[in-house]
Amino acid sequence: MVERLSKDNYIPANVREDYGKAFVREFRKFLGQPYIEDTKAGLDVKVLGMGCAQCHRLTQTIMELLTELQLPAAVDHVMDIKEIAGFGVMGSPALVINGKVM
Repeated sequence: MVERLSKDNYIPANVREDYGKAFVREFRKFLGQPYIEDTKAGLDVKVLGMGCAQCHRLTQTIMELLTELQLPAAVDHVMDIKEIAGFGVMGSPALVINGKVM
């Protein structure tokens, strides 16, 4: 699977195994199947929003910053309205870092 992904995405050789595990974990999460949380991730970042251009731009900016700063993080774009409402935010996009709404 990593071979197919690497045709369209640059995956450094030293992180291929971790990338593969992360892909499987996120795919299982997407399908609603049981998965094991990544305990190595430093930050837990969530972008809350229904999928508008601003939400996608914020997600992309966050990922670029984390890459530039070489910070390990789990980044999720939450689009489920019930899950977003659970954070008590009134507008979107909203940013949540380690469970705290910014």
